[in-house]
Amino acid sequence: MNENILKKVIKSLIVFFILIIISYNPLFSQINRIESMGNLFLVIEDEDNNLNLYNKGGNSAFLLIDEPKDWLKINLLSNSGNGSLHKTYEPAGKNNYSIHFEALKNIDENQTFKGIIDYYDYKRKDVYRAIQTNIYGSGPFFITDSTTGTIDFYGPKIAFEYNISFIKDLYLGLNFSYGGEKGIKKIYSKPEITNRYISGQISMVYQLNNNIFIGAKLDPFYNYEKIELVKDPDSGTDPITFKYRGFKIFRKSSDDYTRHNRNKGFDVEAQSSYKSQDQSLQIYISGSYFRQGIEYQDGTRDIDKEGYWQEEGYKGTLETRYRLDFLDKNLLFGLGLYYRNFESWSKHPQLPIIFSENKYNSLEIGTGFSYNFTDIGLLLGIEYHKTICDSSLNDYLGNYSFDGSHPKDEIRIGTEYKVNNNIWLRLGYIRFSNNPDNQLNEFKFNHNLYSFGASYLIENYVKIDFLLNFGKKESKNLTPDLTFKETSALLFAKFFVF
Repeated sequence: MNENILKKVIKSLIVFFILIIISYNPLFSQINRIESMGNLFLVIEDEDNNLNLYNKGGNSAFLLIDEPKDWLKINLLSNSGNGSLHKTYEPAGKNNYSIHFEALKNIDENQTFKGIIDYYDYKRKDVYRAIQTNIYGSGPFFITDSTTGTIDFYGPKIAFEYNISFIKDLYLGLNFSYGGEKGIKKIYSKPEITNRYISGQISMVYQLNNNIFIGAKLDPFYNYEKIELVKDPDSGTDPITFKYRGFKIFRKSSDDYTRHNRNKGFDVEAQSSYKSQDQSLQIYISGSYFRQGIEYQDGTRDIDKEGYWQEEGYKGTLETRYRLDFLDKNLLFGLGLYYRNFESWSKHPQLPIIFSENKYNSLEIGTGFSYNFTDIGLLLGIEYHKTICDSSLNDYLGNYSFDGSHPKDEIRIGTEYKVNNNIWLRLGYIRFSNNPDNQLNEFKFNHNLYSFGASYLIENYVKIDFLLNFGKKESKNLTPDLTFKETSALLFAKFFVF
């Protein structure tokens, strides 16, 4: 086929694809061939899974090095789930849809720009009492009501990344994203939830030599959540609002009510990567410190402040891949170490009184290998991950505490078959067991996730991916047995011609 004609066809396909998407309301999720192979991120080499400062560390200053080609990506995602196995304030079902556009343009040999546009519709079905976006993981000051209903969230997100190098071997990066969403619980008093998310990044990378890169980044963020409940005097009912300070103590109210949650924080990280001359050995290492604090306020005056919660901690990551050329060049070994240490506390809004303290410490070790049967086009991989977590909570106000260890074991298996130079088929499986030793997680469970993926390459100009996931979570310590089933499907297209 003539190249000019092919380019015109591809441009027409892009327009057609966009028109389809505009009529569809699909939740974006990052996706590549790794996810369709049981998420074997330790032992599968991929253009989006290199052990470098961008793929692993999210450092925008490395974008110029990682992405030498221009492209356009379009994602359609559908996700649904339902079941009886969930925490108290989590939804009994969900339906999520999203659309995602992402484009990268190399302005010149020293500058790269990437832009992102998302839109999603997220339905949380049969939510018991909860009216916040996320009760779990957002501090001890939360609110509920006396109803069970569906909350529908929807909204856009935009983001951009910019990378420039004006000094030899030195790269600078900028990143900014903004998102907003509205949510409403579709049952009286129909509380409205408004969320705004703002985040940024300032980053740098220095190339020591052909094999070693070092970098650093600062990621500040600000999240704002507003919850409004308005009584209807003609409804004949007065739903009750429960204002929690911790997990046991709350106050009841049936008046009009507005809650403001303001979350500010940052993450600062140092990173380094190494790749041997023959590319048989890759290493990525990083260490970071983060802090966030949420101020809870029920009005506009200082007296209306409900409380303050702060979390801070450290994270460390080490990943390595080694191709065992001395044994077999098709054999790849992977190893990952991940350390997390978090501490949080909450206090009275005006007085020097501590309400609660929480500590969390975890170490995850992952290892595995993959083998490429090049003569038949078959790639196989397996990984095992072991996580040990220690956590403690002291809720002084509610006179409640726990202290325990909860391990997690996970096995991942994946395969890819190359049908020809244009078609690939993939299968993946993940199984893990969660064994919490505390009352807040409420249950122990086994989780099985099955995945299927396929890719089709059109003349090196267009790549189309399809992914289908099915997951089932089953309780281990409850009678009767409870389950939660989840299915997701994603259609992905990457265009190399604009």
